[in-house]
Amino acid sequence: DWAGGYVSPFRQTSEEVADRIMRMAGITAGSVVLDLGSGDGILLVAAAKRGARAVGVELSADLNAAAMQRAAEAGVESSVELLEQDLTQIDALKVIEEKRTTAC
Repeated sequence: DWAGGYVSPFRQTSEEVADRIMRMAGITAGSVVLDLGSGDGILLVAAAKRGARAVGVELSADLNAAAMQRAAEAGVESSVELLEQDLTQIDALKVIEEKRTTAC
């Protein structure tokens, strides 16, 4: 529902699964993680807790607010950035490269 701000239903990921994903992907300090359709930010927070710079792209203002609250509660809000826009309009490689060359 594009008009409602959602392209597909939101499905919450557990912290356990998010941590496992970060471990399996080898996310460490200095990594840049781009989460397209970042929802409530659980993957962003899991990445930031490992020292990564985490960028989420989410169309829903409500989910972005929840993501920032989650990051603040985890104490990693300075490592999490949210872009409130349509993920189909993102140049993912450009965003990742920009974040690699910009200090946290």
